[in-house]
Amino acid sequence: MRTVLVVLTATLLVPLAHAASYRLRPADRRAVATTVDRFVSSAVQRHDLAASYDLVTPALKIGISRRAWAHGTTRVSTYPARGSHFGWTLDYATPDDVLVDVLLQPRKGAGSGVGPMIFTIELKRLLVDSFTPSASFAGSGRTGNMHAFGDFGPNPISRSTTRHVNRLLLVVPAVVLLLILAVPGAILLRSLRRNRRAERAYGEPLRRELPPLPPRP
Repeated sequence: MRTVLVVLTATLLVPLAHAASYRLRPADRRAVATTVDRFVSSAVQRHDLAASYDLVTPALKIGISRRAWAHGTTRVSTYPARGSHFGWTLDYATPDDVLVDVLLQPRKGAGSGVGPMIFTIELKRLLVDSFTPSASFAGSGRTGNMHAFGDFGPNPISRSTTRHVNRLLLVVPAVVLLLILAVPGAILLRSLRRNRRAERAYGEPLRRELPPLPPRP
């Protein structure tokens, strides 16, 4: 039982440690930046919605034909972003999965009520798998601070998207809980095995009754 626990813990923690220590190479960063720029320009700014069809994963465009996507049936929300190059910060990275936050500023003429927004983009093998608003800031005509979103779905086709968090924050407590439950189980199993060995040794189940009292004179 102890061996099983050790193997299970190692199986869960080793990939997480690898993900936590993974760093994007310069070439990977350039590829991510290129994908982000192309996606925001074609899909979010709507400069070439048809071209963005090839920049997203099958999961993001499931059930939507290329023709329908090009005519506006898409799960990507629009935003009047200015510029053609968009800065991003890295949240999480593995060799095949990257999560970044992109800050978009409104272009001139977008309206006083439109403020900067942060979007979270997940890329799987350099294809956009999700595009989720994370926070908004007050526009020039409003007062107030940043407003953070949970899951937010302004898209024409509803889709349940959940922002990824650091998986260490999710799995490590699960491992701890598993160990808490497994240790008493291991003790109980060990006790049962000892009782069975004792029963086999004595040829009958162990009895815990007191011996009978002697007869009265």
